[in-house]
Amino acid sequence: MNFVIVPIFLLSGTLFPLEELPRWVQSLCYVNPLFYDVDGLRFSLLGISTLPVVLDFLILIVRCCLMVILGAFLFSFVDVD
Repeated sequence: MNFVIVPIFLLSGTLFPLEELPRWVQSLCYVNPLFYDVDGLRFSLLGISTLPVVLDFLILIVRCCLMVILGAFLFSFVDVD
């Protein structure tokens, strides 16, 4: 579990600014779904954002909708006795 969670947490930009990282690590951060959540939260608390807040919010909504659809699809395979 830590093998997945720790890299996602470290590449989300919560502990250090992404501008200081090399370009190839920054591209990994943009693939990380937690990055957009942290960026939106940083804007709401500090008024500082790497990306436009609308883009952060849009990616958050799309990701939530996809997870609900995936959960509903996988729930259809559950057999309840």
